[in-house]
Amino acid sequence: MSAGLTAVVVNVCVIDHAASFTVQSPTGPAISTIMSRRLFTIAALGCLAFIAYATLSSLAERPVLSLHETAAVVFVERFGAFALLGCLVCLSEGGRITRPCAIVLGVAILLEMLQVFRVDRDPGLFDVVEKAAGGITGILIARGILAFAPRHV
Repeated sequence: MSAGLTAVVVNVCVIDHAASFTVQSPTGPAISTIMSRRLFTIAALGCLAFIAYATLSSLAERPVLSLHETAAVVFVERFGAFALLGCLVCLSEGGRITRPCAIVLGVAILLEMLQVFRVDRDPGLFDVVEKAAGGITGILIARGILAFAPRHV
């Protein structure tokens, strides 16, 4: 009877302080791990929405980093946005590689293909390569973060 009472108290503590420490549940992953994955998923969806808006909006409505965009600035925009997306997707997937790679590559290809329907946008294979390289780099950065992150028991 006291063992059941202890489990209830531990569960209440975990729910109240989920962000501050990690406790492994016998029935599944740690609660703070689940909350972190949800936060990374929400951040990845927000990043994806912004990328889709920037990619598919007209040139006049498109967000810019500077008033005079050189090829280098455009590269940094594309590469950086997809690196962030790849990092967030990989962290939301718990460090897996296959699904984040498929998501990032699929998004890069799909968004470039959808630009065909915009009169003032010009899709290109080099754009897909830039975006895919950024996404893969972001995934590798996330893997590096997870490799050196402290592990809780």
